[in-house]
Amino acid sequence: MSFEDERAELKAATQAVLFGNHRIFIMGILGVMAGVVGAAAGITEGAGILEILSFVGIGVLGLTLIVGYVIFRPKEVGGSGQHASARSGR
Repeated sequence: MSFEDERAELKAATQAVLFGNHRIFIMGILGVMAGVVGAAAGITEGAGILEILSFVGIGVLGLTLIVGYVIFRPKEVGGSGQHASARSGR
């Protein structure tokens, strides 16, 4: 196995570990909810732009976690629990 193959395999495994956990998905949902609710509350209460943007940033981070989970979640084919690219050797 060449260095590039090992590096690609390690990258796929790392992504699967970071984003393949369902807790990341739940944290993403909570982040999006906190961002939307916080930004809406800030707008209605007349908060400053910095406070509103901070909640929008939390929502964007939560959305990033959700997208990362959807893209890199483990494919449960055959019950192996490994990421699809890790099984195929890519």
